[in-house]
Amino acid sequence: MEILLYKEKDNKVSRWSGGVTRQLAIFPENRVFDNRDFGWRLSTAEVEREETEFTHFPLYDRILMVLEGEVILSFEGERVSRLRRLEQDRFGGEVKTRSFGLIRDFNLIYRKGGDAYLEAQELVEEARPLAEETHLSDEYAMESRFFYCFNGYSVVLINGKERVLKEGDTLVVHGKPEEKAVFQAMGRGTLVHGIVRYQDVPPVAETVEPAESSGKKAPSYTGGGTLDDLKMAAYLSLTNFRGSRYLFKGRREYWNDPLLAEAIGRLERSMATFLLGMAGVVATAIITERMWGLDHVLPSISLWILLDIFLVNPLIYFFLMPKPIRAHRKKISDLTKEEMESYEANCRVNPQAEQILKKYTITGRNKYND
Repeated sequence: MEILLYKEKDNKVSRWSGGVTRQLAIFPENRVFDNRDFGWRLSTAEVEREETEFTHFPLYDRILMVLEGEVILSFEGERVSRLRRLEQDRFGGEVKTRSFGLIRDFNLIYRKGGDAYLEAQELVEEARPLAEETHLSDEYAMESRFFYCFNGYSVVLINGKERVLKEGDTLVVHGKPEEKAVFQAMGRGTLVHGIVRYQDVPPVAETVEPAESSGKKAPSYTGGGTLDDLKMAAYLSLTNFRGSRYLFKGRREYWNDPLLAEAIGRLERSMATFLLGMAGVVATAIITERMWGLDHVLPSISLWILLDIFLVNPLIYFFLMPKPIRAHRKKISDLTKEEMESYEANCRVNPQAEQILKKYTITGRNKYND
């Protein structure tokens, strides 16, 4: 068995549209959450908005447990779940999920094909066994157990050997299901305990070969990217329009992973590039007419449009896309089974039709559809 302790001070803190997330642990340890190539991830989140929409994770399943507060979860309008303190729900990461309520929660995200178990215990000052009976199968090749001290202090006993956790600490134990270790816990406070079982470690996401390998330093730009990211941003901005898949072979041969697809979709829905382009046309026309006269307006607008297409739009994509951008694109012929399932599911979705159906669902005009 491998035993790892993650202290609270080592948590990776990040903001999202609904609040603050703290990453407690990720497996394997060298994986980056944004690359979507991890096996599982533990985190807590403080939801600061009354209504939020969850990020899509098509290749993963999720378990959410409420630590503080109360929440209502809505899953694509098909079912609703109301959770109070220490209650949990399990759902697919591909499901469109909205939450209603200000809470602090515990999140377990694990790759599809595996299975997981989650529980919470109010500790007493006497050792008690943890999860002797679960629904998990012993047929999986590997197992990870984790213990998160939500408040107070916890003492976790592994085959009788004590490990002390302070508030916010996380203990992870890697092993195999057949290694029948005895796990107990005692202390004062609340301990979140869980098990993830899986067959193998997911492959590392494809990344651009670093320029250092050839003895050259990669030129970097503001925004946390490289020259290659700028090139990929320009490619995306120039090829991301209706019908482009019929003009550009790469659009048909490559798959954008859920993180990149979501970033592109968010940018499209905001209409930021279009609005900025139109604002630039108006501003250019007004300034040119006042400074040089009406005869220079048309050439100036033409120049602005070229700058907008070949410089401004690529820079917008560069700053808003997840990096490295190339790592979030993959040849369709090289997709894993889970990635292919996600790709095929996306191909079956018609966004325009979904909007129409959603409209009619709200009005009740499809009440008698069979």
